[in-house]
Amino acid sequence: MIAPIYIDLSETIDEFSLSKNEVDSLSKYVLSRVVEDFKSEWERLIGENLHQTKGEYMKAIFEEYPDDHSVILGLTPRESRLALMIEDGSSSFDMKEGFKSSDKAKNKGTNRWYLTIPFRMATSEAVAESDIFSQKMPKQIEKVVKKLDKPMGLADIPKEFRGLGSNPTTKYEHKFNIYEGLQRKDISSTNKEKRGGYFTFRRVSENSDADSWVHKGFEAKKLMDRAMNAIDIGNIVDKATDEFLNKNL
Repeated sequence: MIAPIYIDLSETIDEFSLSKNEVDSLSKYVLSRVVEDFKSEWERLIGENLHQTKGEYMKAIFEEYPDDHSVILGLTPRESRLALMIEDGSSSFDMKEGFKSSDKAKNKGTNRWYLTIPFRMATSEAVAESDIFSQKMPKQIEKVVKKLDKPMGLADIPKEFRGLGSNPTTKYEHKFNIYEGLQRKDISSTNKEKRGGYFTFRRVSENSDADSWVHKGFEAKKLMDRAMNAIDIGNIVDKATDEFLNKNL
């Protein structure tokens, strides 16, 4: 995924009879201003639209300058396939393929690999829009788990929430209730801070059932296109050109 930006300064060059060195300097100056505004808008959109996946997306960004008149900004799958899936969208896929190659997988490279996946739940009063939360807890569940000094067992779960549920994409029926094992964990970043989060933990391995870890896919965010459409390149070029000429001619 790339967003090429080309700058045509031929009319300005002819009008002011610029030398080659002046043309090169002007091109670099104008291009830097366009790139600066584009990246600023792109980063703003990334911050507004991505949360847990932001790091993966950011590390896939690349910037290349074929010459003094053009730049290529894009996302490369060499660093993260996830970034392109977020940008362009993707259909459903089996997450097990990624889990077994994770650096955190145990017995990696064997047929006995396994990985523990944490799912964080937001409290009932929280605005659980961030990607760090799998979902928001019902108030009845929150009241129970706050009183427990152990992971929540099936018997602790209010009867109306004991259903197993299923994967919305494959309709695979889960073997455990989504609240089973729910517990509060200390997530304080300093000794003075007191902060907790609510988590369940699930094990995935080579032996996990087919369709049990299928992701629904991603809706295309098109953050690069949105950033490009949000900036006025012609206006940026005109202002940058005037600034350069006023300073140097």
